[in-house]
Amino acid sequence: MDPSLVALLVSIVLAVLASVFGAKYYYVKGKACQLNALISEVTKAWEDETLTQEELSKILKLIKQLVTK
Repeated sequence: MDPSLVALLVSIVLAVLASVFGAKYYYVKGKACQLNALISEVTKAWEDETLTQEELSKILKLIKQLVTK
């Protein structure tokens, strides 16, 4: 095979992979940020050893965001 043809095929394969996995990467990255926010809120609630209604509602809201698409 001609080296330029190999380079073209590799470029096409990489472009297809980037388009397929690029969207999944941003989805997973968004879920990781939501999980980070949830862990931070639970940690704050744990540190003061009291769970207020406001903290509970915020934690439940973050959990709901995390499990929904």
